[in-house]
Amino acid sequence: MAEDTKQADQIAEGIRGLAGFNKKDQVLTIHTKKDGSLSTDEKNLEELREAARLIDDEKSNVKVVVSVLMLREGWDVKNVSIILGLRPFTSKANVLPEQSVGRGLRLMEKLGPDYTQILEIIGTDKFEEFVKALEKEGVGIGVTRNIPSIGRYIYPMKTREKFNFEIPVLSASFTRRMEGITTFDPIKLPAIGELDEKGNFKEIQVSLVTAITDKKMATKQVVIRDDEFVSSQELLSSISNRIIREGKFNCKFSEVFKIVKVYVKMQCFSKEVDLDGLGLRRTLAKPDISMKIVLLIAKALGDHIRIDTDIKITNYPISLMELDGFYWKRQIAECEKTVFNFTPVYNELEKAFANFLNAATDITKFAALAETYTKFSITYLNKKGGQSLYYPDFIAEQKLSNGKRVIWIIETKGYEDENVALKDAESVQWCKKASEFTKVEWRFIKIADGFFRKPGQKFTSYQDMLTKLEDYQKVENQQLILT
Repeated sequence: MAEDTKQADQIAEGIRGLAGFNKKDQVLTIHTKKDGSLSTDEKNLEELREAARLIDDEKSNVKVVVSVLMLREGWDVKNVSIILGLRPFTSKANVLPEQSVGRGLRLMEKLGPDYTQILEIIGTDKFEEFVKALEKEGVGIGVTRNIPSIGRYIYPMKTREKFNFEIPVLSASFTRRMEGITTFDPIKLPAIGELDEKGNFKEIQVSLVTAITDKKMATKQVVIRDDEFVSSQELLSSISNRIIREGKFNCKFSEVFKIVKVYVKMQCFSKEVDLDGLGLRRTLAKPDISMKIVLLIAKALGDHIRIDTDIKITNYPISLMELDGFYWKRQIAECEKTVFNFTPVYNELEKAFANFLNAATDITKFAALAETYTKFSITYLNKKGGQSLYYPDFIAEQKLSNGKRVIWIIETKGYEDENVALKDAESVQWCKKASEFTKVEWRFIKIADGFFRKPGQKFTSYQDMLTKLEDYQKVENQQLILT
């Protein structure tokens, strides 16, 4: 956040001179008017608006946005992790710093429960004073006087070209035709349970708890009159909007609302119910009940409009040797059988597995894929019916005893959510097609944390690990080697 457009240009120019930010379109300068709207004298205004709007998209190259007032209310980008406030922030109203911090507090999407999302705020004294004052409102603020590390710079080394991989870029195995939503029949969906209209929900105990100490301050009885309870129209509308948002359905609200209304009225609770009845409205207002409906309909809608397509090669292969360098703030492993100077890993499991691959006598080369940084992903239909990208953890080449080579796409797994089986199925399909196109055998495998780091567990080679993994999955009744 700059003081004026001249300073914004100077800041952007300085950032573009830094390693990791000097590629095309990585730094976006947006000039704004005093009200925060884009300047009309900008060249290619529509392209600029589109670039700013699509920053959250995986295909966007933008890493930094430099502007004067872009962080004011109305900018909906979620992937904001650092705010550098280079404005005076001297106004007593504190509206601008409030809006600025608020933009950064939006949770990033597609991150599992293993990730902690941190917003780093750096700025002028006034800006930092405002941030520290948020503690009075119960917001936890960590403060450091040490300059934060920019992390390790990870890059492919020319001297390690023999460890390079070329990964084919394949089209998705499906597409989605939104017009199919109009033919969806909600009556065919299963019920989620039975409606209990006997419970007394009029009196609700509300406990007042301090945000910092969790100390209960008081308990009060709150009476909700029947005529004040939220209407079924609002509840059904809320569920419909969540289905559209979670499933990323590009359709009319009325189409989804009709499906939700019919399902709730005729099928949801195993019998026809009165949509305006107080018992139903109380039930739909429960977050766990409404979320069950959202996930059920969203997944079924996603499956309904899915059209399987022929998988094709769509672009030149991803060559790890030709990738841009990137900064990595998490853990690293120091390995030799990889094209990168350091191996970027997210946790101790990945670090241990990277070291194992590096030491395995039958692994000729491998690489940690580091999610978006190495650009390799597999498209799948998630549990919410939406199209998502899956980023595997490792790629490795195994040399068999007969001289043949197998390329493994590897996922190290601790926590498993409902999307894992969906990712697995698409990964197996991807490997089959990659094998056809490249004439080299590709296989997909999951390495469970409970198996790999089992006390006393040791492997002499990758093949030794596979043999022990087959025994493990028989005992645990898990299919981890997928073909």
